[in-house]
Amino acid sequence: MTAKLRELGLAVETFEPSPAEIASLRGYSPVEWEYTGRYNVVGRLAAKTKTGRSLILNGHIDVVSPEPVHHWTRDPWGGAVEDERLYGRGAADMKAGIAQMVYAVEAIRRAGLSLTGDVTLESVIEEECTGNGTLACLARGIVADGAIITE
Repeated sequence: MTAKLRELGLAVETFEPSPAEIASLRGYSPVEWEYTGRYNVVGRLAAKTKTGRSLILNGHIDVVSPEPVHHWTRDPWGGAVEDERLYGRGAADMKAGIAQMVYAVEAIRRAGLSLTGDVTLESVIEEECTGNGTLACLARGIVADGAIITE
């Protein structure tokens, strides 16, 4: 995700959400696990002028655990492609929304449009059980006039 956003010319920030930074915020949900090695990736397509409204496109990149694994007919983490179908945990859960966000920005770039408000892409963790990934973005001051969650 980071490489693709940089390829599109976006300013990119990656960070691990910190429960200590967001624990006092409204909407925080405590967790029993660490966020070490799990990153939010945020890319900003800056507007030429700041006369228009800004927009966040938000989607989660994580998925819930595949248990019970014995119900799977293929490796849930394998990403097998058979008969033009992709099989695996997370193959459909939100990945289309993430792709839509990226290709929307790519279309803006290719069309040569001049934005009047920033467009920010947020690829966040922790949507499935808490929303803490998005909350961590808010805590860092990543805000806009509007948001679309591409779920």
